[in-house]
Amino acid sequence: MPLHDILPPIEMSDATFLYIFGLLFVVLLLLFRYLYKKRKKPLTPFQILELCNFNDAKKTAFQLSYYGEVLSKEEKLKSKFIALKEKLEPYKYTKDTMPLPQKLADEFNELLEHLRDTNV
Repeated sequence: MPLHDILPPIEMSDATFLYIFGLLFVVLLLLFRYLYKKRKKPLTPFQILELCNFNDAKKTAFQLSYYGEVLSKEEKLKSKFIALKEKLEPYKYTKDTMPLPQKLADEFNELLEHLRDTNV
């Protein structure tokens, strides 16, 4: 059998690598675009306080301490945030869920009104 009769399994032209790299570039571009759209946007202090659930004091205490770094960076809100955090600290360790006391709920609402007025 002569040697020139054996064919390679795949015959590739010179432009095949360009097609492969082009396809890879498009896939990476689409992946980057998808991940860019799915990224989490930082929450504003107003959105953080609106997330708090006043019907469950334990969840409110944990949410406020979790998102507290954002609130504590705002100079105007720092003192109010620290005061609220100290008042909510005992509710983190309660066994049962209970609604937030009306006095604390009123303080939250006052802080929300202040944020609405200042557009923070």
